[in-house]
Amino acid sequence: MKVILDECIPHEVKKLFDAKGIDASSVAGLNLPNRSDAMVLDYVRVGGDIFITCDRRMKKQAKFGPLPKKGIIYARIEPWTPRHVALALEEFLQKESLKNVIGKRLVLRKHDWDFLQ
Repeated sequence: MKVILDECIPHEVKKLFDAKGIDASSVAGLNLPNRSDAMVLDYVRVGGDIFITCDRRMKKQAKFGPLPKKGIIYARIEPWTPRHVALALEEFLQKESLKNVIGKRLVLRKHDWDFLQ
């Protein structure tokens, strides 16, 4: 399982995944910073399984085409702090598997989440 973290996702999230043995890379670490959303999603299509972003524009998934074998997590954490984002993901991982996100979109909030498809 390969997780790609958008540049808006705090580094603490990568540390969380590293501690859990989950392969995670940031967009910046992949030499993709400041790329368009479409370019990042093109990379995810070939180089990742799950993409995590807080970019509200990417919720309009239709403009990027389907990602049937990939998953997207939209982090909607308030307050938006590295600690709260990492805690929300940790809480999700205690109850769900990242495999459950494949082929779906998920909105992650501080203490709950919804699958969009």
